[in-house]
Amino acid sequence: MKSILTIAVAIPFILLGGCSKQEKEDQLSGLWRCEINLQQDSAVLPFFLEIIKTDSNYVAAIHNGDEAIVQPNLTFVNDTLRIPSPVFHTEIVAHVKGNEMTGYWQDYSRGDDYILPFKAKYNLNQRFSFKKLVNDGMDGKWAARFGEDSNSYPAIGLFKTDEHSTKGTFITETGDYRFLEGGFDGTEFKYSAFDGSHAFLFTGILAGDTLKGTFYSGKHHHENFSAWRDSLVVLQDPYTMTQLTSVNNRMNFNALLMDGKELNYATSEYFKKPMLIQIMGSWCPNCMDESVYLSSVYDSLKSMGIGVLAISFEREDFETAKQTLDKLSKNLKIPYPVLYGGHTGSDVADKLGFIKKLNSFPTLFYVLPEGKIFRIHTGFYGPGTGNYFEKQSVEMLDDFRNLAALAKQ
Repeated sequence: MKSILTIAVAIPFILLGGCSKQEKEDQLSGLWRCEINLQQDSAVLPFFLEIIKTDSNYVAAIHNGDEAIVQPNLTFVNDTLRIPSPVFHTEIVAHVKGNEMTGYWQDYSRGDDYILPFKAKYNLNQRFSFKKLVNDGMDGKWAARFGEDSNSYPAIGLFKTDEHSTKGTFITETGDYRFLEGGFDGTEFKYSAFDGSHAFLFTGILAGDTLKGTFYSGKHHHENFSAWRDSLVVLQDPYTMTQLTSVNNRMNFNALLMDGKELNYATSEYFKKPMLIQIMGSWCPNCMDESVYLSSVYDSLKSMGIGVLAISFEREDFETAKQTLDKLSKNLKIPYPVLYGGHTGSDVADKLGFIKKLNSFPTLFYVLPEGKIFRIHTGFYGPGTGNYFEKQSVEMLDDFRNLAALAKQ
């Protein structure tokens, strides 16, 4: 599967199994094994960063399993490397000395103090250090439960081992934890993923027929989970999770266009046609996966007479967030308007007014002319989920056709 950014930015990257020695005049080119210190229980998240030199500059790619997330805006001045994310409001800043880097990763959308230590070594190609060769003890399908008591939630684990490592993901009812990579050695497992916004680390052991572990997300969150083999496990239907406040409710909202002008849906040109209204956030990787998917089928939607709008709820104010949204739209090549809906700290359901609760970013509304809501899809299974992503794509295309057909009646 390709990542959210290699789809939009066609730069070839090959994960280098054995890099040649760096030449003195080129400190960067090659494969780096990077670590972000999550500052929780001594948890350290590893990932690979590959850098290549172009005619005039450098470009890079973050590798997780089968994805390569292109980082085209890298700068290297006076031994200082800066890698701003092409989508998220985040950045890696590091000092390069010989075959080592030291610095930090910062998520600006979370405030000035969301900074985690970063370091890297050149030409290391093992994500985690295991005592023995990685084996297939995690392979298969697992029913999982994250969290404790009333705050717990179900998930599905999907894992497959090749000759080098184990790859897979955990799917929840609102999305997935993207392209995880790591391994299983004896009774111990470790998996990680870093996409520029989310820093995910899973560690634990196999106890009998049950996995028991801890999930870390950045420096702000961790929770325990358990899993057991179950080839028949299913999750709640994503079309049943979001409820309207009334069966007669119609789509309406006010949001800001990128030029600062306010759009009222009920009085806009969009009210008279079938629409897809995407609730999203620039900080949300599953939202980016859905945006790439909608962009890939946009020409088909246009031929059906269906329009698309995205309403983004952000961690930052409009003036700051619009810079990230402009960057996101450009680098993901999103062909439809992305509007600013407000701050994530507000009650999004109250602001929208027609749903009881917003259960997930993203949520996609299928809307008939005159604002009648036809269907609601909660969450999004990204390409890291394999067959789940493929099945979801087919189902969504069928729903788009049904929406277009109903609009003509």
